[in-house]
Amino acid sequence: MVIDSLREDIPTVIIRPSGITTSYVEPFPGWIQGFMGFDPPIVFYGKGEYPCAVWDPNCLIDVVPVDVVVNATMAAIAKHGYVQHPEINEMR
Repeated sequence: MVIDSLREDIPTVIIRPSGITTSYVEPFPGWIQGFMGFDPPIVFYGKGEYPCAVWDPNCLIDVVPVDVVVNATMAAIAKHGYVQHPEINEMR
């Protein structure tokens, strides 16, 4: 509500992804810039390098691949017409 009240005439789309993790497809499966965030605990636990887990190993992890976040962001921008670029606007 604060953003909406302060944005004046600036078009706004709010995208709030979950935890962002390695890529699903692009540029290749498993790609990430750096080794941080959710990835190290998942990788080390999967390799058996953690003697124990501080979480339930059967629980679901709420993460989304980085390329899915980028594609969804670009789609939201194109859908709402906030980009004044002929190739993007022609796709709508």
